[in-house]
Amino acid sequence: MPAAPIRRIGLLGGTFDPIHEGHLTLAEAARAQLDLDEVWLVVSPQNPFKAADELTDERHRLALVQSAVANRPGLVASDVEFALPRPSYTASTLRHLLQTHPDCGFVLIIGADNWAGLNRWKEADWLWEHLPVAVYPRSGAAEAPGTVPAHVLTGPPVDLSSTEVRAALRRGEVPTIPLPEGVWAYLQAHGLYAPNGHDSGK
Repeated sequence: MPAAPIRRIGLLGGTFDPIHEGHLTLAEAARAQLDLDEVWLVVSPQNPFKAADELTDERHRLALVQSAVANRPGLVASDVEFALPRPSYTASTLRHLLQTHPDCGFVLIIGADNWAGLNRWKEADWLWEHLPVAVYPRSGAAEAPGTVPAHVLTGPPVDLSSTEVRAALRRGEVPTIPLPEGVWAYLQAHGLYAPNGHDSGK
């Protein structure tokens, strides 16, 4: 029998364009309720469901996540997908992590909006045999199960949107959606999402 994993790691993947407090709420709820050693916020350089030219440069998005988790023990900004083929598929990432971190047991953390569509992910059958799923509802109550069995997390409603943050900034407004400490300063310093700004950073 294989040895039990020494560390239990949650994987919260996303474009984080930009990261907001909802992402951290989800990560911290999963860490506490699943007794995880760490939650890795895995920045996806190229989400297969999004066009590459719609995304802010991954270096900026990683720096934003690093700023957000700087004072959050147990939360880690991860660039593991930066060195992997693109677009970024969770199955490819998990294979890489199982090889490079054999002492870890991983669990996927997602919001309920992604739950029902998990069977459309690449190599879905293999993935769900090797990666438990924990889902955080979009409201405080559990929603109907998706097509993949999952542990349902509980917590306050998280109905925040990175799209709304970008839209507000492009209108020259201060976002009403709460941003983690350090994120607002980084956005201002680099002019990200500003009217006539340079989101790509290139």
